[in-house]
Amino acid sequence: MTIPNYQHFMLPVLKAAAKGNVYISDVVKEIADEMHISEEDRKLSMSNGSSLLYGRISWAKSYLIPVSYTHLTLPT
Repeated sequence: MTIPNYQHFMLPVLKAAAKGNVYISDVVKEIADEMHISEEDRKLSMSNGSSLLYGRISWAKSYLIPVSYTHLTLPT
């Protein structure tokens, strides 16, 4: 399995926000478990070295924020 595109993470991000989770870093493992993403795929990185999974979840969040569906924040 490969990491799904960001659209597939929108519903899990909304579910996490509904539970009161406010940081993406707090929900990456939960979402990956829910979506049955393998440990091998969780370790994939982008060309800049950052986590592909974290990036996809971040993109999902970024598309949801403008329509005010969630207030998840990125850690500083």
